[in-house]
Amino acid sequence: MNRIVLPAAAALLVVPALAACSSSASSVATVTVKAGVGTCDVSPTSVPKGQITISATYTGEGTGEVYLYAEENGAFTKILGEVEDLTTTTKTFTADVTTGTYEVKCEGGGQEKRVPLTVTG
Repeated sequence: MNRIVLPAAAALLVVPALAACSSSASSVATVTVKAGVGTCDVSPTSVPKGQITISATYTGEGTGEVYLYAEENGAFTKILGEVEDLTTTTKTFTADVTTGTYEVKCEGGGQEKRVPLTVTG
């Protein structure tokens, strides 16, 4: 009889664990970036720490690029993610971020613009 009770007890422990995994997956923040020639619209500009998804679209002629930078040695030079050859099609990438300030850089038409992204605890 103990053999039947133990597997049943183990199953009761697994179900809440799986539910916890599914709820954390839905907590990924999405940041929408619309890049253009000399423009970089980022929404929202503040997200909670953890994994974020950058969803980027280029609105100018030709192609554009979007980067997410972290600070390294006093400057925003560490690339955490990027999409290149952007056109009107949306491309995404994900990055893990901790509390602090980051920069989203948009490039297009030979111009670039950077927008701060705040990550809260």
